Amino acid sequence: MKTILSQFNGLGLVIVAFLLNAETLRGEVLVVDRNLSNDAADYHSLPEAYGAAAEGDTIYIMPADHVYELESVDKTISIIGSGYGKEVFYPESTGVDSKLGPVSINATNVFISGMVFSRPVDVVEGSEGVTLFRNLFLANFNTRSSDDTDLSRISELYVINNWFDLRQGTADARDIQLWTEISNFIFANNVVIDANFRFARGDGRLFHNIFLGPYLNFGNVQQREIRSSGHFFNNIVHLTRGAGINNYLRGDVEFSNNILKFSDEPPNLDDVFVNTGAWGHRYVLAPNSPAKGAGLNGEDLGIFAGKYAWKLNQQPPIPIISGLDAPSIVGPGESLKISVTIEPNN
Repeated sequence: MKTILSQFNGLGLVIVAFLLNAETLRGEVLVVDRNLSNDAADYHSLPEAYGAAAEGDTIYIMPADHVYELESVDKTISIIGSGYGKEVFYPESTGVDSKLGPVSINATNVFISGMVFSRPVDVVEGSEGVTLFRNLFLANFNTRSSDDTDLSRISELYVINNWFDLRQGTADARDIQLWTEISNFIFANNVVIDANFRFARGDGRLFHNIFLGPYLNFGNVQQREIRSSGHFFNNIVHLTRGAGINNYLRGDVEFSNNILKFSDEPPNLDDVFVNTGAWGHRYVLAPNSPAKGAGLNGEDLGIFAGKYAWKLNQQPPIPIISGLDAPSIVGPGESLKISVTIEPNN
């Protein structure tokens, strides 16, 4: 299934497409839960579930207290977690998120949504059709080369409606670094807090984002080369380092209709978000936020923008229990065996 987002501005029609391969919707659904008491889960180990999954399958990762580990994604697959932002519905707890990391993606037509990445995420050269949709990133996000001799490039990388909050990282671990050449790159409706954003090579469309942090680079700053191009529009940008202005203007990127602010002081997040960091409120725009109505067609910016705006009561789909079969009579000493049928909810 190909989903098209249509946006209009004075320059004409901007088409933003991100790919969720049709085969992923027709594949099998595997449910992973680290809770050993959940007999309805297919697996209690994510590596085992991934190893058993075929091309085009979907893996649902249920929330857990601990981080799920999966070193690499090297096949066409959909990975869907329980989402983030559920503070509205649950008391504060470490067990309501599907946490994953670190992970390296080197595949075609991968769709990942509803995950909390507590460790770095890499998209490796040669990948094509990777969609990262509505995830929470708490660590670095990078594109990188698979080896020194591989000249392949990344194509169709879609990063949409994600929340990047790297304030907990060290000074050298708060990066969104897109070093490899990317064709058809979409970075839209994201919130980026305290991250060094570097788009060094390739062609991209970056819009409806909120950047609150130290750096925003386009082009190869070290070599003073222009290697990034595309269109940067309808974004809120607050940069907080002295070199930010020079770095911001580097690169062959068209800039239009952005709200820009440069200062030596960090941005006051309360000017944009209500009670930032408070349980249940960190994703809500302040009443007078500059993100209110600043997008195309008067839409709010960030994860609230566009056709797929974030809604606090809307989570990524979790499996539907379509059938439950339990025997009415069991013999002495026999356990009660229950059969549960689960279907995808895409």
